[in-house]
Amino acid sequence: AAALPQSGDAQVLLARTLLGVGRRDRAYEALVLAVRLLPDAVEPRRMLVQVLLEKRIYQDAVEVAAEALRSHGTDAPLRVLQARALLALRRTEEAVSALRTALQLDDSSAVAWQLLADALVELERPGEAVGAFVRVTELSPRAAAAYVGLGRALRAKPTGGLALDVLRRG
Repeated sequence: AAALPQSGDAQVLLARTLLGVGRRDRAYEALVLAVRLLPDAVEPRRMLVQVLLEKRIYQDAVEVAAEALRSHGTDAPLRVLQARALLALRRTEEAVSALRTALQLDDSSAVAWQLLADALVELERPGEAVGAFVRVTELSPRAAAAYVGLGRALRAKPTGGLALDVLRRG
């Protein structure tokens, strides 16, 4: 984080470069500085949450995301990152809430829909998961995990006989 220490933009660029060569620890340092130097910018916070997720420091990722969402509450990708951290901490209901909010802001994220569907299955709510899995298949027709999840969710529902019909259409 020594290059241009007083420039938040330079720290973000440095972090991006360091991440590109697998130097997460050094990127983390640059992003912490960038967050301090750019108090109103969402990008360094989003990147910091991503690095914390990669480093498996999930509680910190949740906290950084929550702090950033206080001023950037309409940032759907940040909410998805927050949900990933919550899922890693087994705080599934909170993750579902974050994902639903993210999808209200931007319903075109196949990743968010997949995370939501998987979380709903984990909560033993396959009926709700079916719609999310179907949306993943609409957004990303080659997403094999969505078809597998959809089949499992349909099989778990009382009307599980519909699974073959839905999967044949996919």
